[in-house]
Amino acid sequence: MSQKSLIVVESPSKARTIEQYLEGEFEVIACVGHVKDLPSNKLGIDIENNFEMTLDILPNRKEFVKELRKKSASAERVYIASDPDREGEAIAAHLASEVPEEKLERVEFTEITKAGVKEGMGNSRKLNNNLISSQKTRRIIDRLVGYKVSPVLWATLQKNMNFVNTTLSAGRVQSACVKILIERDRKRQKYLRTEYFDLKAKLNKNQSETMFEAVLSKVDGKTIVSSNHFDSDTGKIKNSKSLILNKKEAEKLISNLEKGNWTVSSINEKPRTSNPKPPFTTSTLQQEAARKLRFSAKNTMRVAQQLYENGFITYMRTDSTHLSEEALNGSRSLISKLFGDDYLPKMPNQYQTKVKNAQEAHEAIRPAHKVFLSVDDVTSKLGAEAAKLYELIWQRTIASQMLPAKLKQTSVVIANKETEFKASGQIIVFPGYMKIYVEGRDNPDAELANKEKILPDLSVDEELVCSSLAAQGHKTKPPARFTEASLVKEMESNGIGRPSTFASILDTIVRRGYVEKTKTNLSPTYLGLAITQLLENHFTTLVDKNFTAKMENELDAIS
Repeated sequence: MSQKSLIVVESPSKARTIEQYLEGEFEVIACVGHVKDLPSNKLGIDIENNFEMTLDILPNRKEFVKELRKKSASAERVYIASDPDREGEAIAAHLASEVPEEKLERVEFTEITKAGVKEGMGNSRKLNNNLISSQKTRRIIDRLVGYKVSPVLWATLQKNMNFVNTTLSAGRVQSACVKILIERDRKRQKYLRTEYFDLKAKLNKNQSETMFEAVLSKVDGKTIVSSNHFDSDTGKIKNSKSLILNKKEAEKLISNLEKGNWTVSSINEKPRTSNPKPPFTTSTLQQEAARKLRFSAKNTMRVAQQLYENGFITYMRTDSTHLSEEALNGSRSLISKLFGDDYLPKMPNQYQTKVKNAQEAHEAIRPAHKVFLSVDDVTSKLGAEAAKLYELIWQRTIASQMLPAKLKQTSVVIANKETEFKASGQIIVFPGYMKIYVEGRDNPDAELANKEKILPDLSVDEELVCSSLAAQGHKTKPPARFTEASLVKEMESNGIGRPSTFASILDTIVRRGYVEKTKTNLSPTYLGLAITQLLENHFTTLVDKNFTAKMENELDAIS
């Protein structure tokens, strides 16, 4: 009688779930991540011999490797089911080197559901040598950078800076990431701050209870500056012909206008269409979870991993916005059931990824199963935190397959003597996807897209009543400090890092003391600045985001 076939996955919880789905026909064991790596006490790369790597079994994985060898010897087949990405393929290669070649099968599960596991087991393949080579190259480069540069940091900084109580290191991606934060700080320091004033009027139709606000826009035909008139990077005014009011001028204008008449001079209405956002990638999930749930990137990935391993969502490391036929049908069925066919486009919405170096091998992050499970199902099994993230994924997926929202925007110009005031309104004509989901904003003061601002019915030449007129002081604001959400967005747009590394990079630069996190803001520390300046002077390419992006591109080309 032959022994059961063996399946090797990365995590114990995934192993238990898969074993249940396969009803005891297979033995499933977990390797718990990488089992081999370069040695910790030497370079481990033979530079003279085609960069040959020496890999050691990790000390805490030696017992597992012994167990794998023993079970593989008696198993009928050995299915390696590490994660379906570059790191997962490298783990698969390391495990395969300990398994009899004639028994070896490589399978991957993009979702841990009964159907997903069955599909994965029915589509075994050979190891992807291109993906393995890409990961090897990445590991070699990162080791050479770390091994050769880190001693320089120690020699020049660590022994001369008494407050340093952590091991200093430089990295191809982390160093470029810290440099982005420092460049933002340098912009903030050089930013030209300006104080300016405008006027806000509270108006209403005669004897009407509906009050609305209008802001001064022109004096004697000259445009009054607003925040949009200043360069967001430098603080310099874009158009020198724009008028900057000071407090004294603003107050003088008030006393002049109090005697004047308020008359509607023009009304402009225009339709606007707001399209739904694509389903989540790793990056956009981390950004939105930071905005709406105040999750760190690390926590988002930890919770997403739980959801994936317990069969609630598809694989969570992806930069694809593609949805499978199953997901499209599941979404459209739910939309029809919850909101009716009026909210359903004739054909499914398809999205093209805009990410540099995107790898389209997987689906977007979405709820697993043909029929998406409810938020309550997640709450009962994994708790409230996981349920919140699942709800975000569920809403975004459904919204991505709904019709656009239709809005009507109104702009009203009100004249008083030599001045013009502007009032703007917005109403939602048809909510479309906004019925279920609206994307958050990086700027907490910015209004969400579904915010209605209702103006009363007005007509040209109509006289209005002003109940109050006040001067408002403003100061231009330098570029905001990065948050985890906005830094992930910046890294992605520059092609720095991959979906699987965003969270770990952010965690590393904070843990090593190069970056400080205050509430949601990230700012470079004195140590981070010292290291970056040293690298700028002696290892320029390491902090050059273009070099890092080019390297990512070339590594992706290998795979």
